[in-house]
Amino acid sequence: MTPPRYFLSYNRKDINEVSVIAKTLMLHGIRIWQDINNLGLGLAENKIREAIQGDCLGLLFYSTELSIQSSMIRQVELPEAEKKHKVNKSFNIIPVFKLSIEKTQESLRDCLTIPISNFNGVKMDENKPNILLSSQEAASKILNTIDFNKKSPISIGLFSKQKSNVALDLEIDLIPYFNKGAPSVEVWDREICPALFNLKNVLLSKGITHVQLYSFAHLSLGFLFGYIFRERTGFNLDIEQISRSSRNMWSTNALPEENPLNMSLFEGDLSSQHLCIKINLMSQDDKSIVTFCKQDGLSYRAFLEVSPPSYPFFISSGQAIAIARELTDKIKQMNAQYGTNTVHMFAAIPLGLSLLIGYNLNACGKVHCYEFDNAIRNYYPSCVLDSKY
Repeated sequence: MTPPRYFLSYNRKDINEVSVIAKTLMLHGIRIWQDINNLGLGLAENKIREAIQGDCLGLLFYSTELSIQSSMIRQVELPEAEKKHKVNKSFNIIPVFKLSIEKTQESLRDCLTIPISNFNGVKMDENKPNILLSSQEAASKILNTIDFNKKSPISIGLFSKQKSNVALDLEIDLIPYFNKGAPSVEVWDREICPALFNLKNVLLSKGITHVQLYSFAHLSLGFLFGYIFRERTGFNLDIEQISRSSRNMWSTNALPEENPLNMSLFEGDLSSQHLCIKINLMSQDDKSIVTFCKQDGLSYRAFLEVSPPSYPFFISSGQAIAIARELTDKIKQMNAQYGTNTVHMFAAIPLGLSLLIGYNLNACGKVHCYEFDNAIRNYYPSCVLDSKY
């Protein structure tokens, strides 16, 4: 199957709120029919009809005082969507009600034969409307309507740098979050982490526990995806690892080989409850983490350096499994030994290894991930792997 694609029906004056809806759907693996950069542009009537009757699996209608008055919505978009729904019940109409259901239904009575309240929509709090929470709820409803093939692994794209040309079941598109710099820690916590958590719950509800991941993404996303779909949740993960111009599938079920890396432990501030982990397979780097800790005021009880015999160092799937398991066991041991509860992960490693480490990070405390910025030659904070996920 191809990633689900939805048509967004809205008034262009609501563009700021609709952009939140669009980004949230894309974050849940749902494509939107229109390019997110062109949401504010008008569309020709024939293009709209072709889109709705074509490869769209549904239509999301954003109900506001402005949208219910739109001639294009009333005369083209909603009637066209209703016509397709009557022929094909798998085509879904998902209303998001910023305007009350009653007012929306009354105003659309002359353009729809099916009451808008009959569709499984999302009602926003009229006193405190929250477009993000409503968008997340709508995305979950859409995912729940999709009939995935349980007989084979589900293929998921995870993209924050560029997209793949592989045919996928879902396409998690984070490029809009990274194209103007890195997302803030708050965005990770409020938007990115909940989206992956929602996706995990939907897949579990459908009995799907085998995921094949295709990704061009930042390391933090590898850690995060592995952590949310971690071993104790019952998932098996495969990830396409691209290295030295070769493509291989690394799997959480691979047999471990010998760990070729060295682990060196250094003790630090006796009053700190923080651990620092440095794992770099790409190049010798002795300054950037020290620089970050000084600038951020981060003190640590212990510092674990995981290093290869030479740089750059390439590893196999089996070696990656061994590294991930031994590293997470070491973190648990250090937490018990030093009474620590917070881990800071600084890494320059293959994306597949970050996924495998995240997959094994159970009962390791709160783990802060960081990204390296080549422009400033320093790290910056990204997501936090927390037990609430």
